[in-house]
Amino acid sequence: MSKKYRKFRYISLFTLLFLILSACGTNNEEVTTEGETPPSQDSSGEMVIQLATVEPDGHTVTEGAYKFKELLEEKSEGTITVEVFPNQQLGSMREQTEMTQMGSIQMSIAPVSTVGSFVEELQILELPFLFTEEDTMWDVLNNEPGQQLLDTMASADLKGLGLWAGGFKQMTSNIEPIKSPENLKNLNIRVIPSDSLIAQYEAWEANPTPIDFAELYTSLQQGVVDAQENPLITILKQKYYEVQNYLTLTNHAYQFHVMMANDQWFTNLDSDIQELILEAEKEAREFSTQMNQDLNESNLQELIDSGMEVNTLDDEGIQEFQTKSLPLYERAIDTEQKETILTSIQEALAELE
Repeated sequence: MSKKYRKFRYISLFTLLFLILSACGTNNEEVTTEGETPPSQDSSGEMVIQLATVEPDGHTVTEGAYKFKELLEEKSEGTITVEVFPNQQLGSMREQTEMTQMGSIQMSIAPVSTVGSFVEELQILELPFLFTEEDTMWDVLNNEPGQQLLDTMASADLKGLGLWAGGFKQMTSNIEPIKSPENLKNLNIRVIPSDSLIAQYEAWEANPTPIDFAELYTSLQQGVVDAQENPLITILKQKYYEVQNYLTLTNHAYQFHVMMANDQWFTNLDSDIQELILEAEKEAREFSTQMNQDLNESNLQELIDSGMEVNTLDDEGIQEFQTKSLPLYERAIDTEQKETILTSIQEALAELE
């Protein structure tokens, strides 16, 4: 074989290898370096936003997510597409929050109980009996105190867009109705994996057991836990009435959800797109909140019709729970920022009374 031929063959092989590698690099898959937020555009250049929720279809939070999709696609005249993934399709509550934080997805809606593990200031909203009237509560949180809380989320690489309605939390149980802290003593009760909720039920002398949402029905069915807390809509949609005998209307705390985005992704968007997202979020949040309030009475009736025994926490029971909750308020303000936010909420509530 001549030197000239060997040289030609090596050049040809090198050229072929180069073409193969070039083709592999243009297969429409974007490659990102560590710490870089992946792009959210499809092959046509239009923006695609992935939005995950933990709640199933029919829940007011997920219906609000679909409303957000409808509104944003309409406002953007079809240049933005929103893909909604309900019912923990992309992972657990914590996993979906982590995906948003890392930029694997652009947006999600998760319970504050979960996001509070990433942003401690949000745990203020978990305090028992902080709010007693929903209308007054929204008057406060849709203004400066609520924005203060959302702004703290930047510390976890999250952009807080809005606090969403889940409903006042109620307690269900199998052993006996929960009418006072005495009924909770040593009771195995499921809580969202959350330090603040664990501390709450320990203060009430229960045995709080962190269990992921997807495993709750089975855990109640198998007797791993005997009680749980959730708003009426969740108790109904998840069919907990099939595995719980008693429902007590405690209204001991409100279950907030928060719509959030990856902070770097949102910050890098054009200002006009940011504005469209904020407008759609506000309208979808208001739609979801109204839907939640409208369904509350019918949800309760359906649970009564299912055969659950329904009780209401009386004034004496409320006083007992509030007394046992005082240490939680003291622990909640372990930083100056938390104390400032809690004071802001309490002062705003006092002005509205």
